[in-house]
Amino acid sequence: GYPLFNYVSDAVIENLDIYGERINGNGLIDKSFADYGSDGNYWTGVPNCVTLRNVRLLTGSSTLKSGFMLGSGSGANTITIENCVVQKGVTIGYDQQQNGIGSFVGDAFNGQINNSYSEADVYGVQRVGGLAAAKGQSMGLCQTVNSHFSGNLVATGDWVGGLIAKGYTDPSAPNTMAVSFINCYVDGNITGADYVGGLFGGEGGLKGCMNDCWLRDSHFYGSITATGDHVGGIIGYALDSEIAGCTLKGSIRALAQIGGMAGYTSGTKISDCT
Repeated sequence: GYPLFNYVSDAVIENLDIYGERINGNGLIDKSFADYGSDGNYWTGVPNCVTLRNVRLLTGSSTLKSGFMLGSGSGANTITIENCVVQKGVTIGYDQQQNGIGSFVGDAFNGQINNSYSEADVYGVQRVGGLAAAKGQSMGLCQTVNSHFSGNLVATGDWVGGLIAKGYTDPSAPNTMAVSFINCYVDGNITGADYVGGLFGGEGGLKGCMNDCWLRDSHFYGSITATGDHVGGIIGYALDSEIAGCTLKGSIRALAQIGGMAGYTSGTKISDCT
């Protein structure tokens, strides 16, 4: 089968259960586009992309791409995911060949994931995340709060994270708004190559963020197996971030640059972590 929606804008989808044994695309919304409103002018205000509330992807389902959607076309077309679940026994990325894939969102995530979790098996090559693959536009919000991943994450390539795989790494935006995690955890199993983190693969291009660069009160209890380096229990590659109140109680195996908190760090403040 195919996703329920092709495109959405300024939408609310709630109280929905999704079941599909083999969904040929994302599980709910197939495509994304930049919506600049009725006047086509970004500066006069643009609509949100979608709010997903109380949506579940049910056991026995499988998707070729991400569990809910690719993302949005603009940093201002924000996505809100709240009280959503991808259940145990769901397969994300059934051909195991996709890039930019996650339980909820793929490569273009700007918005918030709140009070949500996944217990899925997620497969892919590069930019593979437990909840989302990667931040989208440089100056858009990208935040996860009170959420967790408890499944299996299997990637054969780089940029892999238990919650989110990758921030905005293009050098064109060194002051990008940082990806943030507050009160989250991962207790699943993660496999990848380089830039692998228990919570977050890393930022890459950040050189002085425009918001609070928090990885706060979040924890990793699972296992990481990596064939490369830049591998950390919390974050794989950290630049100009702040890690506070985080704990590592899992296991890590990799070739080099292994860190309990961060595989590689520069300009990052770490406090009250164990």
